[in-house]
Amino acid sequence: MLKRQTLLRQIDAACAFYEPLAKGDFGECGRRLEAARGAVKNFHESGGSALAGCGALAEIYDRLLLCIYELFAERRKGRPALAKTKFCVIALGGYGRREMCPRSDVDIMFLFSRSLSKQLKNTVADAFLYPLWNLRAK
Repeated sequence: MLKRQTLLRQIDAACAFYEPLAKGDFGECGRRLEAARGAVKNFHESGGSALAGCGALAEIYDRLLLCIYELFAERRKGRPALAKTKFCVIALGGYGRREMCPRSDVDIMFLFSRSLSKQLKNTVADAFLYPLWNLRAK
């Protein structure tokens, strides 16, 4: 049986999303995402806990969204209106409970201040959603 620590090391190795995302290389980012998901599949097929596998899938998407956020934070430094934008990304459903199944949707919600313009809200949402769509994450 593949141990959970081994699974986490494999996920660490596969989830280096920042560089390909920064370059707009969604092909490479997709390959890394599939490698990480494949590690979870191997873990499960070798007798690993289904609950641990579900949590590992959520961890993969946490890391992906964190990289997307880091890129957004870098890019907004030169844009004063965006630099002051405060928002929260909230995981919902199975993802939020860390119970993601292999074909689960990545359910997220954005929480904004009421004072934020619709244009800025759309800019933030687009910065997160387009990379997910380009990676064919549901």
